Amino acid sequence: MKKQIVVLIAALLLASPAHAAFTGPGSASVTQQGGFAGPGAPVALQQAKQVGSAADNTPAVLTGHLVEQVAGSDDTFYFEDASGRVLVEIDQKVFGTKTITPKDTVRLHGKVDKDVMEQTKLDVKMLEVLP
Repeated sequence: MKKQIVVLIAALLLASPAHAAFTGPGSASVTQQGGFAGPGAPVALQQAKQVGSAADNTPAVLTGHLVEQVAGSDDTFYFEDASGRVLVEIDQKVFGTKTITPKDTVRLHGKVDKDVMEQTKLDVKMLEVLP
């Protein structure tokens, strides 16, 4: 019994610093996705037209407009910028409580999703509404 209590206390102490440094969704300090930026790091795509020819899991940060929801889908939309149009997949949890219209300018952070059976699209992990 004493060993279980010691293990539990140790686990809580080890987890506390990680929890204190959390800056994920809902955190006030989140403005963009982090990661390594330097030699060898993948460069994020910045144009809708680049998504179709990019490798699977290529990071992307696109700025433009969600112009249409794909019929019969709850989470697939057409995104458009000056370079063209691309399919994007946005889960409801990414929208949160935001209501987006085609007039809103948004910045989408995500990764290219290439599937043999489906059209290439951007899997959106974070959505910002720009002023």
